[in-house]
Amino acid sequence: MNSLDLARGIYAPGRAIFGFIVRVANKPGVLWRVSKVFSDFNVNILGAAIPTLTPEVGETMLFFITDFTGSGASPGGILSELRKLDVVLNASIAVEEVEGGIFDTAHFPLTVHDVRCILLTEPALKGMVETLRREMGSGGAAILFHIGSFMGSEVAKYYIEKYGIKDLVKVFTLMKYLIVAWGWGVVMDVRVDVEKVRVELSVRGLWECSLYSGLTDSQSHFFRGFLAGFSSVMFNTSMGAVEVKCIAKGDECCRFIVEKRFSG
Repeated sequence: MNSLDLARGIYAPGRAIFGFIVRVANKPGVLWRVSKVFSDFNVNILGAAIPTLTPEVGETMLFFITDFTGSGASPGGILSELRKLDVVLNASIAVEEVEGGIFDTAHFPLTVHDVRCILLTEPALKGMVETLRREMGSGGAAILFHIGSFMGSEVAKYYIEKYGIKDLVKVFTLMKYLIVAWGWGVVMDVRVDVEKVRVELSVRGLWECSLYSGLTDSQSHFFRGFLAGFSSVMFNTSMGAVEVKCIAKGDECCRFIVEKRFSG
């Protein structure tokens, strides 16, 4: 799979880089008509932030990162052409505060399906996990599990209310795509057994376990907790999760079994 760079900005000293903020109507052909303006003047679009819309939304804001190097066009001229389009409600040039750098500050906050989110890079995540383990040992792993469990249950409650899906197979299929959208990993081979109250799934590139290699123990605590919390809400019973394969141990993927907890 190809990676998706979410930087929403570029730093390229020595090149004529400009950002354009364009508010447009939600109509067929808008993207083509706007991008054609840049194309007609030989301006290269290096990147664009295009929000996902629901059909009833009337307008949205686009952000384009463009390279005018060698084009002979002027940013002001392009801006004038954009404003002539009947689908463009407003257009402006982003302020360049760092020479050679343009960054999208027009879109805030970040959301996934209308839910606010933040981005944590892998070094930041590793620092968080390593600090918990170094300072608290096995207690740190337990904290990660409980944070994941609470998060999983809250996510499950939210999406039950938002989408109203009661079919458990559909619910876990939705979860599969959410995990990819969040950048946690690529969920594969999801098996839901409603009668046995059991879920099995594999995850490629799970962020939590990709921080380590050459170990003998499975390393997922946060995501294992997430699965337990999410499944507990969906099955309406207390669930536990076990990681039976882990990329930190050299396995090809991380594999989890989520089952009903039995007391006694």
